[in-house]
Amino acid sequence: MRQVQDRAHHLEGDSLECRAVVTDFDGDGRLDLIVSHGESAAQPLSVYRVIQGSSNRWLRVIPRTRFGAFARGAKVVVYTKRSGPHTRIIDGGSGYLCEMEPVAHFGLGKDLATSVEVFWPDGRSMAKPLDRSDMNTVLEVLYPKDQHEPTTAPEMECGHGFAVNEHGRCTDEDECFQFPSVCPPERPVCTNTYGSFKCRANKRCNHGYEPNDEGTACVAQVAYFGGGQSSGGGDGGGGVCVGVERILLLLSLLLSSQMT
Repeated sequence: MRQVQDRAHHLEGDSLECRAVVTDFDGDGRLDLIVSHGESAAQPLSVYRVIQGSSNRWLRVIPRTRFGAFARGAKVVVYTKRSGPHTRIIDGGSGYLCEMEPVAHFGLGKDLATSVEVFWPDGRSMAKPLDRSDMNTVLEVLYPKDQHEPTTAPEMECGHGFAVNEHGRCTDEDECFQFPSVCPPERPVCTNTYGSFKCRANKRCNHGYEPNDEGTACVAQVAYFGGGQSSGGGDGGGGVCVGVERILLLLSLLLSSQMT
């Protein structure tokens, strides 16, 4: 195993990268990138450690099943004071030819998490208020024994754009129904979004298009993330190796998750 500080190593011609996974390798709350090299022979590992953002806040949530195993398929939502909700899904397939850790990692930067909600695949759910002492910790969430496990609503803090409902859960507020209107006269059309809203000009556009924020032109509606296929070309077998572009993409996603 080797620790690599310079990502330019992967631009070398003899570099053959086959598998990559993101995890908190050293337990410091900052995600690291692990890349394996080679296929049939012994595979050395390169570890890219994040050395910036040591003063940033983070939270790691581990949901459990009723039997104590990792809750694959669970959804974890963390609400914050300033940056809104952050959602993670516990899965095993988000790495490249590797299995990701079954942990919901949240890089918070200077923000504070105020509450966490966990939704299990069978429909069970729970909500828990958080305080400052919960930051920079690993929070294990046990499977709820009672579906109607009480949650004290006044203790919950959902952040801007959300409110606590009668069940003690954070729900989106529809600002577009507020009076007076939250939108200025030059952009009177209000569209509610998750945790916020958008104000647009009263401009007609063809199907598949919407006015830009200034109301000066029609732009295409974005209905998907990214412009390419989720998997690369090749023969489709396990021997297809990740290229330089995928490595750099994983690195950029890794750094952005730290919210430095």
